[in-house]
Amino acid sequence: MCEHGVEQTTPTQVTREDFTSGDQEVEDRLIELITEVFKRPTHQITRMTHFIDDLGLDSLDSVTLVIKVEEKFGITIHDDDAAKLCTVALLRDYVLISSTFP
Repeated sequence: MCEHGVEQTTPTQVTREDFTSGDQEVEDRLIELITEVFKRPTHQITRMTHFIDDLGLDSLDSVTLVIKVEEKFGITIHDDDAAKLCTVALLRDYVLISSTFP
């Protein structure tokens, strides 16, 4: 997850009004998961939080996060995709798409 040197897409600027209640629920659940697993304060995690640059997650942490997200949301995150999921927003979008189109 979040390999350096992997081309990353940056989500466009969004506002709270752009979210559906389902989007916000997934984001909130992801933030809750990250704070619990990695013992980070909730205020430190936003949709733009970068897992490596902002939280200092290493490769083992990234694998742990992928496993926890897969378990919590009942999805599979493929290795090639995991390398590109570097922010909460990108991970949220992936969960939403994977949940909609399994």
